[in-house]
Amino acid sequence: MKELVIISGKGGTGKTSLTAALAHLGAPLILADCDVDAANLHLLAGAISNHSRSEVFESGSFSVVDGMVCTGCGTCAGLCRFSAVETVLLPGGKEVARIDALACEGCGVCVDHCPAGAIEERPCQAGKLIRCDTRFGRMVYGKLDAGQPNSGKLVALVRTKARAAAEENGAQLVLVDGPPGVGCPVIASLSGVDLAVVVVEPTVSSLHDMERVLGLCSHFKVTPAVVINKADLNAGIAEQIESQCASQGIAVLGSIHYDNAFVHAMVAGKTITEDAPDSRAAKEISAIWQRLQQTAISGADTCG
Repeated sequence: MKELVIISGKGGTGKTSLTAALAHLGAPLILADCDVDAANLHLLAGAISNHSRSEVFESGSFSVVDGMVCTGCGTCAGLCRFSAVETVLLPGGKEVARIDALACEGCGVCVDHCPAGAIEERPCQAGKLIRCDTRFGRMVYGKLDAGQPNSGKLVALVRTKARAAAEENGAQLVLVDGPPGVGCPVIASLSGVDLAVVVVEPTVSSLHDMERVLGLCSHFKVTPAVVINKADLNAGIAEQIESQCASQGIAVLGSIHYDNAFVHAMVAGKTITEDAPDSRAAKEISAIWQRLQQTAISGADTCG
C-alpha cells in the first residue's frame, strides 16, 4: 500500500482539483481529505450521503461550574489567566461563577483549587470524523469546529482511519488531499508518506512558499515531486521553478496550463478528467498520473 499526499505551500493553487482528478484516474482507491479546517474534496468526489458515517472528535477539555455547589468565592476568577471566568446571578439571587467554554484553555487550575469542589473538567467536542463512499472509492475526512485548535490531531486520526480502510478493502493506494501552508496540519499529513506532490503556481509568492514546503519535506525525509499549475500565466517563473527543482534533484511531474474547463467541471460537481477529458489540462493531468504510476506508486525513483 502506498500513501501519496498532495500539498502546497499556499492556498488556491488547485491542489484539491488535482487530487480529485487523480482520484478519478486511479479509482478505485482510498481518499483522505486532511484539510480539516476547510474540507471540500468530498464535493468533487461525489460523496454518497446515505453511505456516510460520522463520529465526534474530542480534543482537550474545558471546565464547568456546578452552580448548586459553587459558593461564589471568586478563587477561580483570581487564578484564571485566560479571563474565562465570569460571575452570574442565579434566579434566587445567588452569585456563582460561570466559565466561558470558548475562552477556557482546559488548564485545570480552577478544578484543582476550587475550595467547594464545584468545578469539573469535561472533554471538548472539537469536530467530526466522517467516513463515506464516493464514486472513486472509500473516503475519510475531518471537519474541525470553528475556533477549535488541535487540527493536527484530527489530521493524524483521518490518516489512521484511511490506512485502516485501505487494509480492510485491499486498496493499493491512499490519496491524501493535504492542507495548505507549512504548519501543524501539514506536518501531520506529511510525515511518513511515500511521496509528497507539491502543487505550485508560477508566482513569486507561490515560489517562496514552495521553497518552504520543500524544506519541510527535507526535514521529515519525505520524497517530494512538483506539479506546476497554471504554468502559462508566467513562463519566466515557471522556468525558474523547473530550474530550481532540477538543481535540487526534485522531479517536476508535469505542468498544467490554465484552462476554463476547470471552472465548468467544478460547477458540474465533476473532475476535469470526467467533464472535459479532451481538454488540454485533462490530458496534462493524465500524463502526470501516468508518471506517478510508473515511478512513485511502483516504488521507482521519482527523479529517474
